[in-house]
Amino acid sequence: MNTRKVSLVLLASIPVGMGTYVSYHMARISKLPDPPENVQLPSVQKTLMSSDDLKGVYSGIAADYDKKMAWTEWISGYTGLRKKLVAKAQGTVLEISAGTGRNLKHYPSTISSLTLTDVNPQMLSQSLNAPKPRNSYRLPIRHLVVDAQTLHSSLMSSSPDLPDTRVLTQPPHGYDTIVSAFSLCSIPDPVASLRAIQRVAHPQTQIYLLEHGRHTSAGQSTFGKVMTWVYTSSLYKFLNIALDKTAMDHVHTWGCWWNRDIAGLVKEADIEIVDIKRKHFGTTLLITAKMGPEAVKEWESKWGSQKSQIIT
Repeated sequence: MNTRKVSLVLLASIPVGMGTYVSYHMARISKLPDPPENVQLPSVQKTLMSSDDLKGVYSGIAADYDKKMAWTEWISGYTGLRKKLVAKAQGTVLEISAGTGRNLKHYPSTISSLTLTDVNPQMLSQSLNAPKPRNSYRLPIRHLVVDAQTLHSSLMSSSPDLPDTRVLTQPPHGYDTIVSAFSLCSIPDPVASLRAIQRVAHPQTQIYLLEHGRHTSAGQSTFGKVMTWVYTSSLYKFLNIALDKTAMDHVHTWGCWWNRDIAGLVKEADIEIVDIKRKHFGTTLLITAKMGPEAVKEWESKWGSQKSQIIT
């Protein structure tokens, strides 16, 4: 058999292999027991896994987390999405639930400061050795053990390498850029966290979110909603069922509730979505957002007279 025929056989085997793989998992998932009612809601998830148990999962996987995630993130395209997420970051930057610092090397060297926070000291201590951005010797980088739900915590770190202060100090008037990557799935109360970041922002702050969750039509264009309706009875419906049925196993392994309605949670927190892009059949979301109207009013009452000092 010549090279051309071998190539054709290999190409033909790809869709067959993919079809077999998909069919296998569809059959496997269909046989799984039904999940608890409303398992996609954070309020229900709190009753299924406590905050302490969630922290325990991350403490247990912290040392090997980057090694285990490297291949998965590369093959799924998450590495490229992380680059896009932080590419437009400017000024003073806050990243919540930064974990092991997987975004760190992608930040542009033009930002003026970077604060990485996480509630888990074992995860955050790994970020101290994460690859840094270019010219990082000029960039002030802080690593703080802070609860994303309040952006303030009295927790003491178990790592001697992390700073003793646990209070998140902020630039005058708020951060210029706030980043969250695959964190809203692991925070027990994601709406509280989204409201908290608005308290350390200003009206021109850019909020960049890279998250995964169930497929919904929230934030979609009319065309997108029509396409969702077309597929609701088949692909998208199956994907959401699959996420719900496998959610318990996934959270016990990775500390991540991957079946949440991310766009819906952002809207519930009164954050204004400026742009939303969907990947992986709508289960990965790249969101650009800004403070909502109520948060802007609150900021105006406190800092309105000093607007000219904020970057644009």
